[in-house]
Amino acid sequence: LATFLPRHSLERPIAVLVIFSVVLVLGGLSLERMPLMLLPSEFDPPFLFVIFPYPNANPKEVETQITLPVEEVLATIHGIEQMESRSSENSASFFLRFLPDADMDNAYVDVRDAIDRVRGELPETMGNPRILRFDPNASPVVFLSVKLPRESLGDPHRLLDEHLARKLLRIPGV
Repeated sequence: LATFLPRHSLERPIAVLVIFSVVLVLGGLSLERMPLMLLPSEFDPPFLFVIFPYPNANPKEVETQITLPVEEVLATIHGIEQMESRSSENSASFFLRFLPDADMDNAYVDVRDAIDRVRGELPETMGNPRILRFDPNASPVVFLSVKLPRESLGDPHRLLDEHLARKLLRIPGV
């Protein structure tokens, strides 16, 4: 049985060539018709990130005036598996992880509605909250880094913008 395939291939080289050609053509057609995606289109991870900008506020003010009231209302949303909040200077942020089978469209609407319910209790000087979802199309495909010699001419940001970034932006799809 172990020698069947090599022996059969040597006895019938035309049949092997035809089979190889068919596999090669079908593979080429499949490759041509296959959509190119970084991540599958149905990939919708079960988490949201919410940011509340609050300019000119220290972390303690952010915690008492934004984080605690928002935590209370977000905790009532069905399907949240984990909630992490962070109060920092000038903003509050929330990471919400939902159950794996959660419908993220409904979760987004529920979070937006919860924020609208608590909005009257929040400071008027607070900026508009943003609810962020994972978008695979927003992720960069390539990261570049450039190392310049210390004695380079002038501002490195200007130098890279004028000589590299503009040329890269001319490339289709960038």
